[in-house]
Amino acid sequence: MSYSSNLPPEIQEKVDRLTECQKQITGLESQLIQFKKEKDRLEEELVDYHVDKTPERPVSAVMVAAGRTNIQKLPDEMLLHIVEYFLSQNHRRIRRLLLVCRHWTRIIMQSPRLWAKIQLSANYQQYRWSSESLIQYVEACIQRSQPVLLDIELDYEALQTREDYLRDELLCAVSNITESSNLSEQVENLDFVSPEYDAYFDQTMKELTTLIGPMGTHMERWHSLHFRPPTQDSYLGLEILLMMCGVAPNLQSMSLSQIGDILVITDHGWFDEDETPFLSIPNLRSLKLDDSAAALYLEDIVMTPSTLVHLDICYDHTVRGLSQLQMFTALRTLNLHIGGYFGLRQVPEDESLSLSLPELRELGLKGYSLPLKTVQFNLPSLQCLKLSGGDPKFQLPANLFPEHIHWSLDPMSRMTGAIPPTLKAILQSCSRVTTISIFKAIWGDYETVLEVLRKVSDLPVPLKAVVVEQVGGKRIRIDVAPLRSQLNAPHS
Repeated sequence: MSYSSNLPPEIQEKVDRLTECQKQITGLESQLIQFKKEKDRLEEELVDYHVDKTPERPVSAVMVAAGRTNIQKLPDEMLLHIVEYFLSQNHRRIRRLLLVCRHWTRIIMQSPRLWAKIQLSANYQQYRWSSESLIQYVEACIQRSQPVLLDIELDYEALQTREDYLRDELLCAVSNITESSNLSEQVENLDFVSPEYDAYFDQTMKELTTLIGPMGTHMERWHSLHFRPPTQDSYLGLEILLMMCGVAPNLQSMSLSQIGDILVITDHGWFDEDETPFLSIPNLRSLKLDDSAAALYLEDIVMTPSTLVHLDICYDHTVRGLSQLQMFTALRTLNLHIGGYFGLRQVPEDESLSLSLPELRELGLKGYSLPLKTVQFNLPSLQCLKLSGGDPKFQLPANLFPEHIHWSLDPMSRMTGAIPPTLKAILQSCSRVTTISIFKAIWGDYETVLEVLRKVSDLPVPLKAVVVEQVGGKRIRIDVAPLRSQLNAPHS
């Protein structure tokens, strides 16, 4: 940009200074380009000596930018939230974040809550390609998280003994070249040595032993536990449960996946041969059991019924064991998953149950609904009823009077034409409902809902609105008052 030559002295001084600044910027930019080129050259020459170099892996690794970016200008608390989100799916990435820069290293090392989560899983292929030691990861989390309590996730679903793993691998390989009818029997009796797999199995057990601590000392710091045992070997799952046998006084939330088969083979349920519980949990507040066999041991798992506030549990179509819920009088939320299938007979009237939960605020129902038709609920504090899916023969249990209903649709609801009968059953059974929220809907579902509302002659008096939230976030509110006026209007 050029300027006039006839400028006042004070303006000419500013023009001269601007020209000097532009020259300085040009010179610095030139130096920056040279420094970047030298940096790239040095990094390329030193790549073979990088301390974090690992063998090439079969799966893509998550890369973290190491240069200066705008994210470093964020307040520390906001940066911590971003890091927590990044670590939510794979907490073991925390070690990579320490390599970003000194500022990030300082923030992470001085934040105990970032280290207060430990994720362990069984993955032989990952073990073969990784040079990282999860034992050191566990030790670091235990040490750096103090005094924050620990959230534990143990996923041993894929864990197998050496014999089972090699047998399955051999069967998979040989089945492609032979159709022998007794192939499984031939492979069953073979015994192979595999030092590599033995080392992997031993390290997996050592990781868990480190997490538990001598005489279970580290279990005193457990705050939550999500446990998935081996799915193909109940006895191996039992061995892991026995390793965790001890007291967890601060454990408040626990999720146990598919442990029913393990508890059945023990002949002692939730206890070992000495009548000692696998896990002694005096202050448990939240529990999730996702198989109906485990539900039968609910009374043994929860030592202090008065402390349990949240329960997510599965029952089969006989709802056997449902009566145990009667003792959990402090429950605030209850999610019931009932197994079954279309055409299954309903539980006879003489098998009806009465269930009183005076403090329950939220009830979730999922799965086969007919067995619950004979359950007499007494829920004076119920505020919200959550429903999932739908059923052409959907029926709600008696004596449910929620103020709000949250209903999540699924593709099966549309395929079976379950939306109209399910919505009609809701409108007929819930006389005190004020709002109905329908989630995971598509545009056609909105039209179906609106058509049902227009045809129902006796809409609940307190009902004010039905809100349909479509996939993608769009929400459509249907005010009930105009529909009620149309129904009550005299016909000419």
